[in-house]
Amino acid sequence: MKTTVELDDALLKMCKALAVKESTTMKALIEEGLRLILSRRHQQASRQKTPVKLPVCSQSGGVLSGVNLNDASDLEDRMNA
Repeated sequence: MKTTVELDDALLKMCKALAVKESTTMKALIEEGLRLILSRRHQQASRQKTPVKLPVCSQSGGVLSGVNLNDASDLEDRMNA
């Protein structure tokens, strides 16, 4: 399929030079680049949609008797004791 794409002049020059150096075509380089970026984006999207299972603690516990979680200085005193 044919299409027209406007490219930055510097990018176009680099693409032409690389195509000559690697004995390939600009079309092949552009297709390779598009495949690469589309593959990366697809992988990123797939990872974001995968739900994460978090571990569940089955141990009992809680706050020690007499500890006030709303009193920062009391908590600091207990931690430093």
